Amino acid sequence: PGVGTCLLYILDTALDAALINSSEDISKGQWFGSRNAVAKDPVWSPNGQYIAFASNHDPGDTCVRKSMNIFKATPDQNPTVRRLTHFCAGGNVGHPSFNGDGSRLVFYADADGLRQLFVVDVGANDGIDFTQVAEQKISDGQANDWDPLWVK
Repeated sequence: PGVGTCLLYILDTALDAALINSSEDISKGQWFGSRNAVAKDPVWSPNGQYIAFASNHDPGDTCVRKSMNIFKATPDQNPTVRRLTHFCAGGNVGHPSFNGDGSRLVFYADADGLRQLFVVDVGANDGIDFTQVAEQKISDGQANDWDPLWVK
């Protein structure tokens, strides 16, 4: 289910998963990211203005290969998609969860071999240069941590 007139679809095929949003049906929807990338774990912001998700659709300027990262996007027919994290080691990230006011996300990442929890500022507007925003590790690195949920 979506907020307002936008619906969010998860298209899961044998090889990929993708996020599509549409005000009508899935055939008329916009893809978040590219069609040859994985997009997963979507979550609505508390005010319904953004969707956060994990994807490998943007390798970034300094990454040699695609890596999973956390993104935020506007849920409309012409979505604005912003990359919030900067992992390049080919690891996995997922399960983003917004804090109560929608200004931060908690998520897991396993870029160093163990799944660890991180937080990142989301920002109230799209004018923020997210290349200058760093994710902050909140796990101790002693064991695997995953599936965080920010209690609101």
